[in-house]
Amino acid sequence: TMVQIQKSEKKAVYRYLLQEGVIVFHKDFTTQPHKGTNVPNIHVRALLRSLKDRGLVELVFNWQYFYYFINNEGKKFLSEFLGLTEEVVPLTWKKDEKRQYEHIIEDRGKRVRREREGQPQGERRGGRGGPRGERRREEGEKPQA
Repeated sequence: TMVQIQKSEKKAVYRYLLQEGVIVFHKDFTTQPHKGTNVPNIHVRALLRSLKDRGLVELVFNWQYFYYFINNEGKKFLSEFLGLTEEVVPLTWKKDEKRQYEHIIEDRGKRVRREREGQPQGERRGGRGGPRGERRREEGEKPQA
């Protein structure tokens, strides 16, 4: 079916996709407009299907939701279409500066979460502490083969 889409709606969807790097919407096209763009979902779907057919975005469909991710060619196309410079980078492509933790493997082979500039955070509570079979061997039972 042919969908008439206004240029302002098209620009809103493209601007949102370039800014965020991904656009997500529910498969239900009849109820509400897309929350980030205020454009009806059927129009968003038509625009993104066109971009997908041209190889500018990639689609993942899961649990009745469409996830469209922009790729390098799509970023170039949308930057040119919107008249923006190439320096505009989608949020999903930026490295998270708030990441505080790194995983370190100790000499015993366990992964420990540590703050980057602080003390170790330790292990999660409730762990078993060792191989599963030790308790049975201590009680005198034979381990199952």
